[in-house]
Amino acid sequence: MGRKKETVTYSSTFSTSVREGSMGAGVQFASSLDPLSDQNSNVVEHYRPRVSYYMREQAGNFHYGKQHPMKPHRLTLTNHLVLNYGLHKYMDVYEPRRATEEEIRQFHAADYIDFLKRVTPDNQSDFGNCFSEFNIGDDCPIFDGMWDFCRIYSGASIEAARKLVSGASDIAVNWMGGLHHAKKYEPSGFCYVNDIVLAILQLLRYYPRVLYVDIDIHHGDGVQEAFYTTDRVMTCSFHKYNGEFFPGTGAIDEMGSGLGKFYAINVPLQDGIDDRSYTQLFKTVMTAVMETFKPGAIVLQCGADSLGLDRLGVFNLSIAAHGECVKFMRRFGVPMMVIGGGGYTIRNVARCWTYETGIVCGADLPNQLPNTVYNEFFAPDYSLHPQLSGRVVNHNSRPYLNALTARILEQLRYLKGAPSVQMQEAPPDIQGFLESEEHRQKDIDDDANKGKQDRSGRREHIAELYEGDHDHDHDAEDMVKTTRGTALGEDIKLVLIIRTDLGMSKGKVAAQCSHATLACYKDARKRAAELVKLWELMGQTKVTLKCSSEEEMLQMERKARGCGLIAQSICDAGRTQIAAGSRTVLGIGPGPASLIDKVSGHLQLY
Repeated sequence: MGRKKETVTYSSTFSTSVREGSMGAGVQFASSLDPLSDQNSNVVEHYRPRVSYYMREQAGNFHYGKQHPMKPHRLTLTNHLVLNYGLHKYMDVYEPRRATEEEIRQFHAADYIDFLKRVTPDNQSDFGNCFSEFNIGDDCPIFDGMWDFCRIYSGASIEAARKLVSGASDIAVNWMGGLHHAKKYEPSGFCYVNDIVLAILQLLRYYPRVLYVDIDIHHGDGVQEAFYTTDRVMTCSFHKYNGEFFPGTGAIDEMGSGLGKFYAINVPLQDGIDDRSYTQLFKTVMTAVMETFKPGAIVLQCGADSLGLDRLGVFNLSIAAHGECVKFMRRFGVPMMVIGGGGYTIRNVARCWTYETGIVCGADLPNQLPNTVYNEFFAPDYSLHPQLSGRVVNHNSRPYLNALTARILEQLRYLKGAPSVQMQEAPPDIQGFLESEEHRQKDIDDDANKGKQDRSGRREHIAELYEGDHDHDHDAEDMVKTTRGTALGEDIKLVLIIRTDLGMSKGKVAAQCSHATLACYKDARKRAAELVKLWELMGQTKVTLKCSSEEEMLQMERKARGCGLIAQSICDAGRTQIAAGSRTVLGIGPGPASLIDKVSGHLQLY
């Protein structure tokens, strides 16, 4: 191209200012921000971090499909800019190994992993029955090398987490990762394996508390769902939300349940938010989060679809403002993993992630891009900070943002400081981790009840929770107040999902529902006795719903168990016209209504 190639310069301190001589509008905004204002005066830099960077040349060669918005080639563009800016001289660059099946199984179900391993574009017709079960379609197609792609980006995130745990790095960067929508049993939103959950599980082996922050325009639903019932992981997502924008979750009242009550922070935004509004909100919320939660490690998902002019986005953020969030979190000096995510205008994704790589290294990057073999992607301005804002009207009014901030700060005030966690090795998989959290909840409940006595001085018996005409004490009322306020804070219910394709009589349905209710009740008494007490006190809410097939019922059973809910299906004995072994009714619960609705909220009443 014949353009003059500027060399990168590095600050002597841990900062990321941009040279005045090459300032565009976005850069001017960045330099006008004061992350060490009075509000943030407690955030002080102490050191130049040791940065590790993970890249694999093959990662950019995978192809979802011609019309698909997800383009892994953005990774190739990013790596070429990073290398030609000379940033590799200031990082430890690694080519990570692929994740093993055993490592991926720490979160994902075995049958789902087996499907990902075996299916290819050439044999996908043999797996047609699995497509609806595993949510395969336009968003999540089958493409060449899909399983290898999943292993590459997941392996990088696992290795990055281990590098932080070992103390060999202060910041670990993996732009291949950040696929935050993938669920335990299925892909979602272009994401097949949730590398973030796998990485956090590694971090929990050493750090008592891990903070997950998500600045993708889409809600980080897969990560939130995985850690919804624990207080050892706080999830904080800034995203567009109107109930319809994908994935349809992320309302402010999704706050967690059980031990995790109030540990899910959601910041729902409207179209067109601008630089100053976003960064001010981000800093206010994250300052309060850091002061309250005191994490040992941070995972920062930097989805670039929140930039202005993104193919699937509706915000007005500049690259400088997006990077300001990275800069702000880095200044806390907490071990941090920085990962990719969404981003569908790939030239701007590459610019953004290159700029943010410079931020974590403490580099002053010139606005003029270096020469690479991909110059034409960045025409006509060839700049690091193009004009991206102003396309969409900002619908985030100041009163709305003020009310949103107040609501989130109020939620944080419900937390009594950072949770105290006995240091021990975390279980190797998500199921083991959640089971250990369940036992911890029971221990907390048992401790809370140890000293409780009635008015005559005798210890409370479990049967004392009866509240009827002949019950003259107030222990049930006290239990409701305490449990609602500190354990779940929401309605508890049991749902009974009935198959309509079997043509069961009303008497048959009633009998099967009673079997399902009893099965769930027995399971709940063993696993969540306090939850059963609360359910009984609140009226034993039961709701009957209908589904149209055994396949749909199986999907909901898997999803419920993946959410940590009790789920019991009843199989018919075959003494009537129904085939032996046919699933007739699925019981889910008792459990938090908001969590059960995530599984069955789409069904109609029976």
